[in-house]
Amino acid sequence: MDVYTKVVFKTTKPGEKDLLIGLLSELNYEGFEEEGMMLSAYVPQPVFDEAGLRATLRNIEVSYTLELIQPVNWNEEWERNFIPVNVGDFCCIRAAFHPGSTEVLHDIVITPRMSFGTGHHATTYLMVEEMATLNFTGARVLDFGTGTGVLAIDNDSWSIENAADNIIENACRRILVQQASALQGNDMYDIILANINRNVLLEQMGSILQHLNPNGVVVMSGLLTGDLAMIEVEAEARGMKPEGSRERDGWVSIRFTAG
Repeated sequence: MDVYTKVVFKTTKPGEKDLLIGLLSELNYEGFEEEGMMLSAYVPQPVFDEAGLRATLRNIEVSYTLELIQPVNWNEEWERNFIPVNVGDFCCIRAAFHPGSTEVLHDIVITPRMSFGTGHHATTYLMVEEMATLNFTGARVLDFGTGTGVLAIDNDSWSIENAADNIIENACRRILVQQASALQGNDMYDIILANINRNVLLEQMGSILQHLNPNGVVVMSGLLTGDLAMIEVEAEARGMKPEGSRERDGWVSIRFTAG
């Protein structure tokens, strides 16, 4: 297990935490915790670059402290604070120690560890909310950047291990998890879910669309409201048709269909 650097930010303005999460995700930060006006961000110690962090924060008035985090039992850490997330009557995302829900269509059990995708962050919530409108019957689905597997491809070993455990926990039998930084092979999909960040989505846009069947659907998130126009321009230039977007706490998701 890796040693992590924990960076604790003290914010002073609304929206600063969401902005920081978006920026830090692009610097390979792997986990975030919010408490009041405080944001804790976790990055593998060998990857941490304080000079790069200062450059990223040059136009943001926040203070921060650093702490070295030795390997810990993340299951126990998350159990102390993990609260179930309900997305309408479509889905409940909870941990195994919470009682099951009979009021939703899908009751999903996860052990979050350090992976992204518990449903607490606005982007995961938006993705699940959009999934409630899609027809998955008989569809071949790709989750690019799977995190906990709640939504599977990811380039982070924590996420791959976590997703595999959660697949077993939910008795899923038709999910293949792969560790990769880009789409590979010639497989085609009817629905592609990509909750990552703006830079990766722009970089991988061509590859994502090459693996989309005619009339297929792509749902993208990990985007701040200011990223939306750039994503729309790039997708439309590749023949994609925007079908609408959702917004939550300064974050957005957007749905495209193949032209």
